[in-house]
Amino acid sequence: MKKNMKKWLSILLCLCLMASLLGTMAFAADTEESKKPLEITFLGTSVTSGFYLEQDPSKWDEQDWKTITEEWKNELHGSEDSTRMCFHPFDVAVPGSAPRLLSEELGIEFDNNRSDQFHNMCRTGLRTAEALWLLDENATVKQDWISEAYLNEGHYSYMSEEEVAELRKNCTGWIENSDIVVVELGSNDTMVTVIDNLFDSRGYLAKYSRRLNMDKLYEELKTVAEKTGSLSAVILRALSAAKTVGELPLMTTAMTKALVEGMTMFVTNYGRIIARIYELNPDATVVALGTFNPLSHIDLSDKIGLSAGVILDSGIKMTNAQIKTLAPYAFSSRYDYRYVDISGIGSKENIQGISKNLLELLKSGALSSFDASKTGPIHPNENGHKYIYAQIHNALWDY
Repeated sequence: MKKNMKKWLSILLCLCLMASLLGTMAFAADTEESKKPLEITFLGTSVTSGFYLEQDPSKWDEQDWKTITEEWKNELHGSEDSTRMCFHPFDVAVPGSAPRLLSEELGIEFDNNRSDQFHNMCRTGLRTAEALWLLDENATVKQDWISEAYLNEGHYSYMSEEEVAELRKNCTGWIENSDIVVVELGSNDTMVTVIDNLFDSRGYLAKYSRRLNMDKLYEELKTVAEKTGSLSAVILRALSAAKTVGELPLMTTAMTKALVEGMTMFVTNYGRIIARIYELNPDATVVALGTFNPLSHIDLSDKIGLSAGVILDSGIKMTNAQIKTLAPYAFSSRYDYRYVDISGIGSKENIQGISKNLLELLKSGALSSFDASKTGPIHPNENGHKYIYAQIHNALWDY
């Protein structure tokens, strides 16, 4: 009996030792797994792309820098400092940008501004229509003429069908493998919609007004701005011109219609973009960045000490409310969806802030055409990107 007992005890001891060994190996494997850096994808606009951040060429691969500066010079007709970003390859992280700062904080290492754990889907002027088009080739996208122009004349217009298909494959693959997906969309749906519909020859005002010559009117407004230095004079001239030809109600209607269309497009597409991300990766942490008012740091004019941001406030607040309370993802126990408020970026310390007031922006053309060379002053500076990074970091405190 004792002999059998010893035999069973020996077997039991061996089993315990094996279990302990296997447990140690499993723990080691888990520990090794936990050391792997998180994978992160950014889907956004010029804000998170790092647009207009001054760059040090020595921090870039020589060929990448050549590509960037050539695109920049072509966009600006060689008239601006090429050390400021315009467009850049999809797979790089711009030094000093919020995505780069956050990624480095999360332990992602970069070689020539690239990493297998970092994926960049940010482009200048990106709107929800184009983002959804990029993520789901089968989606029926709610869009307008500006979206069509963006796709036909913008970043994707030079790509072949095969290249677009490859890009889509990469984008969906990035999201499928990412632990965190940061989404920064919405600002271009509203602001660009209103601007382009008022000043572009394809916009609502030009489309519906046969008696109001928009090209001629804009030249007159520039002249008034340069001669008088008064924003009120510019506004009065615009209203007077519209009233003279009986188009004053149309000007108001065109602006309202454009804003409503932009908000409708945003509300329709944004939820579908988030749904698509969760369809590709149900376990992803989706960080939804709100929008900010790029005009809150400047006055209407030198003589009118009122923030120019009041023009955009209502649209921005509606956009942020939609992002923050997006159903069924916000406050859901099933989905990890986190809203990040970046409205504080509108302060003078966080924006490029070259223009002192709205009149200067009008004179420079920043509000008359969505042109990369003109919109720099309403983008985040280095401090602004640190602010965005800090806000996202706070939302991911448990990582």
